[in-house]
Amino acid sequence: MKKVLSIVCVLVLCMSICTIGCGAKQQYGSFYDIETAYESGLISQEDVASIAELQNNKIYSTPTNDVVEELQKSYVKRYPRENVSYKDVVIKEFLGSFSDCYAVIIAYSDESAAEEIGTEVVAGIEINYNNGFRISIYQKA
Repeated sequence: MKKVLSIVCVLVLCMSICTIGCGAKQQYGSFYDIETAYESGLISQEDVASIAELQNNKIYSTPTNDVVEELQKSYVKRYPRENVSYKDVVIKEFLGSFSDCYAVIIAYSDESAAEEIGTEVVAGIEINYNNGFRISIYQKA
């Protein structure tokens, strides 16, 4: 009887561990262009103004390693390519956290954009760019 009880306990423990491990599925966030994020209510007009001020004055932040990895993995999930690792994704500019989202310019390391100066107007606020890469708003999972 003790032997049967021991086996049952071991099986229950193994199944519990498997359930916990298998259920810990990685959740990925989503990327939006800044206008879509604003129109969807993910960021406010004040957020857009703050993002524009940072971008226009080239004031960038340094994200934590955890945030970098989350952004990289989510980018690869959203824009998959064969034979690439999430480490092949670079954060070109990190503008910070706004309304539980991140404002970031992110791309694969081998991606290039035309060196064109441009302006985008969102919520009546001008955002200036010094190349073809544009700000993405990352909504956390």
